[in-house]
Amino acid sequence: VAANLPADAEIVPANPRYTAANPYRFDPGDPTSYNSTTSTTLYDSLGNPLVASIYYVRTGTASAGDPLNRWTAHVRIGDSSAETAAGGPLELAFDTAGKLVSPSGGIAYAPFTPAAGGDPLIFGIDHGEATTMYADPFNVLSLTQDGFPSGRLDSVSVDGSGVVRASFSNGQVEALGKLALAWFANPTGLRQVGGAHYGITGASGEALFGEPGTGGYGTILSGSLERSNVDITEELVGLITAQRNFQANAKAIETGNAMTQTIIGLQG
Repeated sequence: VAANLPADAEIVPANPRYTAANPYRFDPGDPTSYNSTTSTTLYDSLGNPLVASIYYVRTGTASAGDPLNRWTAHVRIGDSSAETAAGGPLELAFDTAGKLVSPSGGIAYAPFTPAAGGDPLIFGIDHGEATTMYADPFNVLSLTQDGFPSGRLDSVSVDGSGVVRASFSNGQVEALGKLALAWFANPTGLRQVGGAHYGITGASGEALFGEPGTGGYGTILSGSLERSNVDITEELVGLITAQRNFQANAKAIETGNAMTQTIIGLQG
């Protein structure tokens, strides 16, 4: 989370009915019990979406006795509260320049058990260095999370280096494996077995395997099929021309033979 909490936000008064660990009268249904709120969507192990809301409560202003401006962040997932691993809500502290000084990194939360029956949700919140407390209004600069919903396989692709990747409908892309290429000392010694397939022979040598694009191995051209590099139309024209030439030469030889026989007959 990267956000700005307004420096002119009023302190939410304490309520003696609450415990000492959480004395502020936070109630998600009461807008007067918090200063600002934002939300995002989390996903459990089954891919079910869970709305997670963060409510910010101003709890203290910097003074001679306490030089820090203090806030409390309450997290609600659906209708249930989530607490930090240490217990209670997340405490934020800003110095008098509006810089976040505590916590200095991500804070882990106690495992949250979703109602749909998935595994306990393990998550944490990191406000980073971009979260500030300036005189500007409440503003969420960025809010990201690394969960994703369930998805189905959409397509499979292979890049030039041979990596096979699967793309899913939820936007996730996963590498499944990598193709290997074989090199032979004498490729012309391979035995053609049909269907653009070749077999190893003693003349070709054993196959040496490697990664595409490295060590002299070629790259993968995905989505292409190997076929004959002969232009059938051009070859048919050439065949007809050769046939006509053969017929003309044969006729010339036949004519020459007939003339020779005539000459021999006149001499006789």
